[in-house]
Amino acid sequence: MDLRIALLPSTQWKNPVLGGGTEAQYAHEVCRLLKPLLEKYGHEAMIFSAAQSAGEWTSSKDANSLGAREAIVWRPNLCLSIHSDAGYMLNDHHSALMCYQEPSRISLATRLLDAYCRRTGYRSRGIEKRTPGINGVAVLRIPEENGIPALLLERGWHDREPDATNIRTRSSWFAECIAGALIDIFGAAKAPKEKEVEPVRLELDRKEGDKLVYEFALPLQPDDLLAIDADIPAHDVEVIIFAKPVVGEILNTKTRIGGYGNRDNVHGTLVYLKQLFPSLQGAAWVTVHSPVPLHGGVMG
Repeated sequence: MDLRIALLPSTQWKNPVLGGGTEAQYAHEVCRLLKPLLEKYGHEAMIFSAAQSAGEWTSSKDANSLGAREAIVWRPNLCLSIHSDAGYMLNDHHSALMCYQEPSRISLATRLLDAYCRRTGYRSRGIEKRTPGINGVAVLRIPEENGIPALLLERGWHDREPDATNIRTRSSWFAECIAGALIDIFGAAKAPKEKEVEPVRLELDRKEGDKLVYEFALPLQPDDLLAIDADIPAHDVEVIIFAKPVVGEILNTKTRIGGYGNRDNVHGTLVYLKQLFPSLQGAAWVTVHSPVPLHGGVMG
């Protein structure tokens, strides 16, 4: 069955995640990673968000309703809202909750939560009915008469460890588990076809003062290997590497790159991006500033 799945990330930009970032930040990241995974199996997926950044969010906007109204126009077979939880059951860890609005969605909510928990190894906290304006955060504010199943996944606790570390650092894993759970329930519309991935190359972009600035094309992932070597003999040079995650602040690191006379034999550095940037999330812009010419690229 070829599905149209609307993804609605949390708009809770003011809910802090322990260790840095916000609930909405990481929910948006999971949705960005989830969309191509669903498309890989032949399903359509679209992200509906009233705000793409904290700066666009205002308390005067009913952000959830704005995204929901856009989703209704698209006429999906399923609306799934991605959140993380906080505030109660303080001794609980690694558990998940599925929320629904209409009683007709109880069976689907239960099946999808069970599939998600099998994938993640998290404990199921069961399903919960949430009614706009009565108890808790509204699911999606999609009226039942629209005939669109609407569910909300609370994928763990963002206000305590060890859940918070997973939420900050394992967005790809969450996306894979959610995609797997959806495929377990609905099946694939087509067999996945693996794409041939070409190495992303380092290209000279510009010169800033006495520094050469190189850029990598998108997307880069934390598990990509970054290989750079300096076109100079017999000594090290220091380069500064900047990475900008999908959301959040620009990160930077300094690394020393060994120079070699025969650059075909050895790279000055061969390192995973996640080693350079432990908190790097999802796709990133990577910029390298170097005082000498460099060669290199990324091997996926």
